[in-house]
Amino acid sequence: ARKVKLLNHSAYQSGLTFTLTVTGVVNPSENGGVATGEFKISVVQSDGNYLNHNGAAGPLIIGAAAGWNNLISISTNDSYARHDATMTFVFTNTSTVPKTSNNGYIFVEFPEDYIFSNNVNFSCTTSAAFSAAPTCEKINAHTIRINGHSEDFLGNMTLELEGIPNPQLEGTTQDIIVGSFDLTNKRILDRSFNNLNPVEIKYTYSGPLVTINKNVVPVIESGSQSDDLPITFELASRLNLTYRSTTESFQISPSEIVFDVGDQEKTFRISVPEGTNVGEYYITWTVEGETTPETYAPLGKTKFIVQDSNDIRVSLDEINDVPLGGSSLATKITLENAPDVSVDVELSMSPRPQGITFSPSVVSFVSDQTEQYFTISATNEVLTQGYTLNFAVAGDNQTSYKLARSSLDFTVTFADTTPPRVTSLTATSTQRTSTTIVVTSSERAQAYYMLALAGTAKPTQENLKTGGPNDVATALARYGNVVIGQTLQAQFNLADLKANLPYVVYVY
Repeated sequence: ARKVKLLNHSAYQSGLTFTLTVTGVVNPSENGGVATGEFKISVVQSDGNYLNHNGAAGPLIIGAAAGWNNLISISTNDSYARHDATMTFVFTNTSTVPKTSNNGYIFVEFPEDYIFSNNVNFSCTTSAAFSAAPTCEKINAHTIRINGHSEDFLGNMTLELEGIPNPQLEGTTQDIIVGSFDLTNKRILDRSFNNLNPVEIKYTYSGPLVTINKNVVPVIESGSQSDDLPITFELASRLNLTYRSTTESFQISPSEIVFDVGDQEKTFRISVPEGTNVGEYYITWTVEGETTPETYAPLGKTKFIVQDSNDIRVSLDEINDVPLGGSSLATKITLENAPDVSVDVELSMSPRPQGITFSPSVVSFVSDQTEQYFTISATNEVLTQGYTLNFAVAGDNQTSYKLARSSLDFTVTFADTTPPRVTSLTATSTQRTSTTIVVTSSERAQAYYMLALAGTAKPTQENLKTGGPNDVATALARYGNVVIGQTLQAQFNLADLKANLPYVVYVY
């Protein structure tokens, strides 16, 4: 006898109706029309005594095994990975396929190497004996249904499927199955078998690989943007290329990812609207600027996973002391991921002392923004003591975000009249088109910087603080600022530099 025990259940209640599904069962080897013995169902107590027992719950009628669909050949007009192809199948049905009005159809089942995302468009043609105007549609992630025949069909068949997306990775595919199905009786009529009709198609890349996110599948919270996802060439690009997404359901930022000759890596983000169903999704791509034949293998479909969460972290830096008659250094608020639309952090004090203000009172983030700042000011009449500032999340995507802390303490003190000094300035992690600058200070401070071509005249402090402009347009000057906090060290990244050009950085 074969027994299956249901354990780890809640307390049994008499009269309860429930469904028990057992998977992985191997059916008996008898052919169609044979009934099994009676199934028995019992409810048994822990001491072995029966509460209920049905010794004749019914038999299972075994359906007929599928016949053999003789798959004679499969051919493709393109064996490059990540390309679309036209595939031709030649086979012989050994079982009669009911006409479309009686729910019969041909199916082609592809292995998991092939990915049929929702925006895949394919078409089909068949032997005229089957249908002069066949229809084909995806019925699951890897299976295509072909019907449109007005009469029952039996015999030889040629099927051509156009627009089939080839596997994303090079290598030899697993077997492709061709068969026929009777939906009314829920039976596979016939099908090809791996041992009788082995099929191997070998796919290669058409050129050097361009990878996305180092082939790691990103996980994105609903209502937010992904991390920066890199598109990387094995070697520096030999062409000027522009990649665009063809998937309308999700926004890509930037909408165009532009590689100039010599570039090796650029990043983008995927934005997921709030309320998107949890599951797997794909981004597909087009490229502009490629040669014929193509120099690089096409970008693969970008798979990503959406999960539903309300705990995207909102981090708050410590608030620096607020000088009487002045303002604090900027305090940074950081989002773990940028919002799909917007999220706000509201600032408040209860009660709010007269003479203390904060700017802005609502710190707003939109797409692509993960860092924002606020300052606190105090008039000379404010008492020099400790205070508490409260925070709350609001905005379009507020349900996806969670504050690491709901309040911060700060102190109003007498003004510090000793100016800070830059004690070191170092370039690290220098790449072909980017570098990171590390700056340290004698005390907490706000550092202002300018990047320009080497030989550019030293700017004034006022010019740096106002963010330019530089008097010489050809200096390619860029301005920015960074807060140096408790560690007395901060860093900022300089990207999109031109290779082999010398640059200079000034910091005050």
